[in-house]
Amino acid sequence: MNKTQRIILSAVAGLTAGNLFLLVMVLVGVAD
Repeated sequence: MNKTQRIILSAVAGLTAGNLFLLVMVLVGVAD
């Protein structure tokens, strides 16, 4: 795997984790 692919995968993984975190925060806020 070359460096560019690693950077892209890291960015996608980071964005996905961020979106999941935001979704959880919104759900917790609504439930609360």
